[in-house]
This record gives sequence, C-alpha cells and structure tokens, in this order.
Amino acid sequence: MLELIDIKKRYGSKEVLHGISIKFENGIYGLIGPNGSGKSTIMNIMSDVLDMSSGKILYNGTDIKELDDRYREKIGFLPQNVGYYPNFTAKKTIEYFGYLRGVNKKELDSNVEQVLRDVNLYENRNDKVKSFSGGMKQRLGIALALLAKPKLLILDEPTNGLDPIGIEELRELIKTFPEQGITVI
Repeated sequence: MLELIDIKKRYGSKEVLHGISIKFENGIYGLIGPNGSGKSTIMNIMSDVLDMSSGKILYNGTDIKELDDRYREKIGFLPQNVGYYPNFTAKKTIEYFGYLRGVNKKELDSNVEQVLRDVNLYENRNDKVKSFSGGMKQRLGIALALLAKPKLLILDEPTNGLDPIGIEELRELIKTFPEQGITVI
C-alpha cells in the first residue's frame, strides 16, 4: 500500500533522515525510537506536509507527487500538535476542518456524529474546545483524522494527554481499523 524508498531529509547541511526504506501493508505499525530520531519528520513526510530532500513514496505503486490531492484524500493525519479555535464546539471544529478538507456536505453530516462517538466525545459535541482537557483535545484530533474515512491513518503520538482508560479505548478502536481496510502508522 505505502512504500518509502530511500527517504532522506536535510535541514541545511544536517541530514536527519538517512535513506529510510520501508513498506506498509494493511495493518497496524508503530515507529519507535528516541526523541529526535526523526519519527515525526517521517510522519510529516508520509502525510505530504513536509517535503523530503530525496527519495520517493509510492501509494499503491504510484508516486504520491503524481497523485497529489488524490493521495491526501486517502490519508488521515494526527500531527503531534493540533491548533484549534477555542471558541468552536467539538462539532463545529469537525465540520469546519471537514469543509476545509473538501469533504462533501452529505458525507460530512453523516460522519461527524460517528467520529465523535468513536472517540467518546459525542456527549461533549456542543462544548467549546477551550473547556477541553488535553486528553479531550487529543481525542478531537483523532476524530479529525478519521473524518474523511481514510485508507491510511498516520497518528503522531496519539496517546499524548490521554488517561489510562482513554489509551485503552484508543487501542481498542485502532484494532478495528485493519478489518476496515485502514492501515495505521
């Protein structure tokens, strides 16, 4: 499904990724390494948020640069830090980001309630984001990543701010994704 071929990333003269090559098929994958080892950098590159210095990424055998928007439509991405509008409600946040992403109105209307339920924020759908704890904001970010029903879900430190129960709920949710045809990194 997703293949990284000799990915390198430089910031000036410093090379932070040194020829990463890996294939991701349907399933659940974890990137493990110490702080500063390039995990977030590679996730930002896979999400097409950050350009690589050299290398190639193929999605189902086609270069993602050729696919352009068609690739980005297939992915859901939770970056390490998500910016929210504090006076928006959870529901309004998801609707707004869905609109920006180009999710059609009919699909958006049907998906908003479902993703809020998936991340256990449905009861808080009309609460303003500024009233949310760090864990609730993290779950809102996961809902945003799920909104367009991605085939590839890239989650950068998804358990940050979650309590033990929230972590277990997220693990249980993620376990269901491969059977839905979603690859999780």
